[in-house]
Amino acid sequence: MARAQPTIDRAASVSSLRWSINQTPGNTARFKYRSPPVGDITAFIEVKTRRNLTCGRPEEAVTFLKQQRIRALARHWLHEHPGPFQRVRFDVVSIILRPGRPPEILHLKAAF
Repeated sequence: MARAQPTIDRAASVSSLRWSINQTPGNTARFKYRSPPVGDITAFIEVKTRRNLTCGRPEEAVTFLKQQRIRALARHWLHEHPGPFQRVRFDVVSIILRPGRPPEILHLKAAF
């Protein structure tokens, strides 16, 4: 079975992703996700943040091993929280914080 390609949302602002951001002195940021209305998809989201691209793009840090760990944690969570979870999705949100610039946010839906 062929795997579907992830869909990509490039957000001009965090509000379009239902995120709020508070940037503090020293270029530290705190992110808070506002849960959307209840739907038929349960999304497990890995968020990676970088201040520069010296070590590559943030989403590149979600390796196969990391994906396996996230899947295992999701199985455990689903086991501990029985419910009508009909569809599960694994997303990656990549955030680049550069001084004096707005955050660059890339949301990869169904990334793995």
